[in-house]
Amino acid sequence: MVSKNKVWIVFAVLVLLIGYFSLSSTEESVADYVARIQDHRAQQAYFLQHSEESPFANPALNFSELKFYDIDIKYKVRAKVYLFEEEISRTIVTNTGEKRQYKELGWAHFDWNEAVHKLLIFQAVDSDELFVGFKDATSGLTTYGAGRYIETETIKDGHLIIDFNKAYNPYCAYSDEFSCPLPPKENSLNFKIEAGEQRYK
Repeated sequence: MVSKNKVWIVFAVLVLLIGYFSLSSTEESVADYVARIQDHRAQQAYFLQHSEESPFANPALNFSELKFYDIDIKYKVRAKVYLFEEEISRTIVTNTGEKRQYKELGWAHFDWNEAVHKLLIFQAVDSDELFVGFKDATSGLTTYGAGRYIETETIKDGHLIIDFNKAYNPYCAYSDEFSCPLPPKENSLNFKIEAGEQRYK
């Protein structure tokens, strides 16, 4: 007859194994994450070099290698989303003084260095894509002075993933011919986001 202790030991081992395999099947490993971001950056560089929609389609511009911070998974943050009860229209001024219309969706709150910070989430009026423009303590030093952009994933269960490793420069960082929406003052972070694309030469 099998003792109750042995039964509980076998049960505990099964629970641990099930937990391990369920996590390993749903969670991305650090190595896979780094590989995915590297691929994302390679696609970005390829687009800028070869697309007719790229600033470098202008033959007067010579493409130079993009510069990035090292990939660091700590800059992939999970934010709590507080949506506004009503849709808010927001006019954002560009670097050339033009005005663009966006929809303010709400605030994304995330923890960093034992403090809670927040960023406004935007959506273009003609797109379902969510967008965050931000500045931080690297802006104008190692990153583009006017700020950088992140296109985020969809909101799920009241949360949103903001991956600063995917932060990229607007087109006006490469050419003055482009008009780019400037991140709103509410999205100025007082610490360094040493992740994503750095300043283009």
